Amino acid sequence: MVTIRRKPELVFAAVGGITGEVTGDVQRLLAVLVGEMKRTDIQEALALRHEDYFREAYLIPALTAGIIEMTIPGKPTSSKQKYRLTRKGRDLIAKLAKEES
Repeated sequence: MVTIRRKPELVFAAVGGITGEVTGDVQRLLAVLVGEMKRTDIQEALALRHEDYFREAYLIPALTAGIIEMTIPGKPTSSKQKYRLTRKGRDLIAKLAKEES
């Protein structure tokens, strides 16, 4: 088995204030994120079991790019922590939908 790790800063390129290039993993996260969701709920919606992989490939890149945000940023490990789209994330979804049509 070969694991290829991508650095989040290399995955995203800002274009006109909206992220231009997004990994397929982050696009999948955007497709399942509805309202505010717990990490476990997002993972379940994506059918992913491995927590570390989910954090590294999906959650951290999306947070770093400002596409999603924590509902309790001061307590990142809170059991009540949820994630939601930012305005940038909503704009990105609209842009991706426009490109597909």
